Amino acid sequence: MDVWIVTDQRIIDIEQLNLFNRVVSEFRLDRVQDITIKVNGLIATLLGFGDIHVQTAGEMEKFLIKNAPKPYEVKDRIIKEHDRAIRLAQGRNHGGI
Repeated sequence: MDVWIVTDQRIIDIEQLNLFNRVVSEFRLDRVQDITIKVNGLIATLLGFGDIHVQTAGEMEKFLIKNAPKPYEVKDRIIKEHDRAIRLAQGRNHGGI
C-alpha cells in the first residue's frame, strides 16, 4: 500500500509495509530530474495503469509507485508543479515573485 501526496512544493511518499511499519519519504518538486512511465501489457494499457519512476537530485535518488491509475496524468501534474516550483524559486532569487 503506497500513497503519494503531491503538493505545490513537494511529493510525499508513504509506503505501508505492514500494520505497524511504514516508511515516509519526501522530496521537493524543484529536485525532480526525470519522470518515467512504464505500462506493461494489454490489460494495463486498456485499464490505464502503470508504474511511475521519479528521479531526483537528492539522497534517495529514485521514487517508484507501482500500478498507479492514470500514470500519464500523474506525470503531467508532477511536471506542471515542478515547473511552478522552479519559477517560484527563480522569482525569490531575483527579489520578487
